[in-house]
Amino acid sequence: LEFVDGEEILLTKDVDSEFIQSVLRVIADPALRKSLGERARQKVLARYSWEREVGKFERVYEGLDSKG
Repeated sequence: LEFVDGEEILLTKDVDSEFIQSVLRVIADPALRKSLGERARQKVLARYSWEREVGKFERVYEGLDSKG
């Protein structure tokens, strides 16, 4: 999944003090929590919907039919 750190998700390399601070920041900041969640949801719906995935499979199957 292609999420942008600080826009749709908060990333850290390890479960360390930076991770803990990120979790506490999200817990303490309702506006940040809401914006991260909304942006992440929008990206998932736009890029990974069932309709989009089915379309990818349909294109693969159509390609197989034309070769056979």
